[in-house]
Amino acid sequence: MALCGDTPGPIGINDFAQFSTVETYGRCDAQDIAELLFSSPPPVPAGTAVAPKKPKIPDAISQAGIEMIEGFEGFRATMYNDVAGHCTIGYGQLIHKGRCTGKAPAEKPYLKGITREKAEALLRQKVSSFESVIKASVTVELNQNQFDALVSFVYNVGPDAFQRSTLLKKLNKGQYDAVPGELMKYVHAGGKTVEGLVTRRKAESSLFATP
Repeated sequence: MALCGDTPGPIGINDFAQFSTVETYGRCDAQDIAELLFSSPPPVPAGTAVAPKKPKIPDAISQAGIEMIEGFEGFRATMYNDVAGHCTIGYGQLIHKGRCTGKAPAEKPYLKGITREKAEALLRQKVSSFESVIKASVTVELNQNQFDALVSFVYNVGPDAFQRSTLLKKLNKGQYDAVPGELMKYVHAGGKTVEGLVTRRKAESSLFATP
């Protein structure tokens, strides 16, 4: 909207406050100024792309979420084979797929073991990448507990499984109540039900359902 008369530049709210009676600002009276200040913005031209509103999702896992992952993974200072038979160390940090041999190049940095501090640093580094996966994949709002539960889940099953999952499809349709049941489908390793995974999925399900 063009300014009326010879108004010297844009008018701000502080300018408008001066016009308690019908005075003029250049050749604008108080009614003109009110229209300038409070008129609706011009409509978006047809065909103009409008960026979708981003859902409200926490930026990072909470400390309680980190501690939950540490509790489930457990700390191991030396290399070991996880329940799926993959070489692992620290708080479930995958070194490589397949069993530890002591000869694989990826094992070299860990042949003498790892400190708890280094293990937590690796965990946080890994968690950071999974936070990004969740924020990029989920299109609905999440509270902190829901976000923490999903980070723990993705830490355990991997981002590819999460992104292909029915769980994600249902969540993005707003079917929050379906998520705990979907989580409970991921309790197998090597073709067998693993009690440790059952316990973990129950905890993640409960956390996800907590406001």
